[in-house]
Amino acid sequence: MKKTVYVNTGALAFGSENVILNSGAIGSCVVVTIFDKEKRIGAMAHIMLPGESPKKHKPSNKYAANAIRNLHNYFVETTSKSENLICCIVGGANVLRKKDDRLCRDIIKSVEEEILKNNLIISKRNVGDELRRTMQFDTSTGDVFYSIGNSGLSLLWSIDN
Repeated sequence: MKKTVYVNTGALAFGSENVILNSGAIGSCVVVTIFDKEKRIGAMAHIMLPGESPKKHKPSNKYAANAIRNLHNYFVETTSKSENLICCIVGGANVLRKKDDRLCRDIIKSVEEEILKNNLIISKRNVGDELRRTMQFDTSTGDVFYSIGNSGLSLLWSIDN
């Protein structure tokens, strides 16, 4: 039986065999998964804010730069090869439907920029719009699922496709 680990806002979680990482509801946040298809290990970050933690504060994984850097460092420490890493992103919705809201776009842009800075490639994404999402990541298989609004789960990425 697989263990489900909920990844709250600002948190990182890691897993290998028999672990499902679950984001819970995603509004304007962006959730990032990274999977090493050779070692069959994965990680998830639930990112709330663009950029990096202010220097006067303790570093926080709520910020895109800190979270992506910490995820990348985890895979470097496990001697993962960049070509084996699969990255997916979901979220960044303007769920409050604020006119001219920039926060969601800024988080998406910041996450994408940080992923590129860390020499990772986004394999699949489902971002923007106005509906909340969820994300589930099976770290045993690498399968990434997402839902939009009240819909059921759909496959975003699988090693088989």
